[in-house]
Amino acid sequence: MVEDNISKIKYLVEKLNVRDQELRDKVKRISILETAFHRTGQPIAILTLDNKYIFVNKSYAVNHGYKCPDELIGKDVNDLFDINTEDNPMDVINESLQNTGSWFGKYICPHKSGKNFLAEVYLDIIEDESIIICTCNKVDCTIKNEKVKILKS
Repeated sequence: MVEDNISKIKYLVEKLNVRDQELRDKVKRISILETAFHRTGQPIAILTLDNKYIFVNKSYAVNHGYKCPDELIGKDVNDLFDINTEDNPMDVINESLQNTGSWFGKYICPHKSGKNFLAEVYLDIIEDESIIICTCNKVDCTIKNEKVKILKS
């Protein structure tokens, strides 16, 4: 959906022979960013400040149990997942976001199937755009458990 919209805008700018160089440059930058976000293996989501998804790449969608990023676009995180749990106290996260504009930590991430997973999550507020950028890397508990066994022996 997002890809289609960017492609349509790009097509219209070219088809209508838009002469405004600033607009042409912005469309080109958006297209480059969109391509980069999709091609990276890093799970990335962009949300509004009221927790609605406006961009999700495939890695992020798959990590959370969805086949396609479009399944999440426009949805409210709070409607899809119970994100405020004892393991994930949102008041601590929100306080950090308000005070510093970012938060990093281990987080029990929700999965559509209910089989949640541990991840290192980075949240950054981009105030000029009123958005939150979220990246999350799954923590491989198998590897961690093996390291703990080695350290204990």
